[in-house]
Amino acid sequence: MNDFSDMFDSMRKMCGDNSDIPEYNYTPLDPDCVAAIKAVSTNYEEGKRFGGFYYRADFSNGYGISIVKHNGSYGHENDQWEIAVMKDGECCYTTPITDDVIGWLSEDMVMMYVMSIRTLSKVL
Repeated sequence: MNDFSDMFDSMRKMCGDNSDIPEYNYTPLDPDCVAAIKAVSTNYEEGKRFGGFYYRADFSNGYGISIVKHNGSYGHENDQWEIAVMKDGECCYTTPITDDVIGWLSEDMVMMYVMSIRTLSKVL
């Protein structure tokens, strides 16, 4: 278990009966999507987080993307994705793409955002 899983387990025990908290069986990104993201990224990582999945890719223009589907992400209850534009390891809210995270996304929409972020003007 990781620190976050341990923390959530502890919180659930402190709060008592949690039988009304739904358990989700999330679908990871399709392997073809993962391969396409890896092919255009300068740095890539993936893993499990908060009972679901995360993917992180950086691009040569200085931006990156965080792709998540886990307990609490926007759209998780419908097995959909949430993305954030990243810069210098932090969420970036000052791009023409968005000023927030974007949730409730299909895989096709995630891939559209991968290409949009990848082609933003280079960070100065």
